[in-house]
Amino acid sequence: ATVIALAELIIPETETPGAKSVRVNEFMDLIVAEWFSEEERAHFLAGLADVDGRTQKLFRKDFVDAAADQQKQILLLLGEEMLSEVAALANAPRGYRGSSPEPDNNFYFDFRGLVLTGYFTSQAGFKQQLRDEIIPGHFDGCRPVESSEGQKA
Repeated sequence: ATVIALAELIIPETETPGAKSVRVNEFMDLIVAEWFSEEERAHFLAGLADVDGRTQKLFRKDFVDAAADQQKQILLLLGEEMLSEVAALANAPRGYRGSSPEPDNNFYFDFRGLVLTGYFTSQAGFKQQLRDEIIPGHFDGCRPVESSEGQKA
């Protein structure tokens, strides 16, 4: 329930489906259960527990039981912490081929990445939000190539 609530805050339902509607939580569950190492899984679950711990500390309720404004406040806190880590890394040496360094072991950074990946690889996210097609247009591979005057076929 915490994953669903957090994911829906990141990508809410508007004129296009939100994270809950495209079942991002099921995608995330599969990734955490089947693809994460034990260390990554423990880090992810500790991050979820931390979200509930923060909400308990500030509002004396679990994240899913908190009011929408309270949930947004927790999400903003997580985002601000992530941004401060990114700012601290801004002057750090660049990674492989000059890529920007990423926050190390930041739960919200990892969580947000899973939400975005799950959403934009879903059919609704890909077609309705990105307005893209997997195979755009029609391809006829056996069609003869026509040549125009002065151009090679």
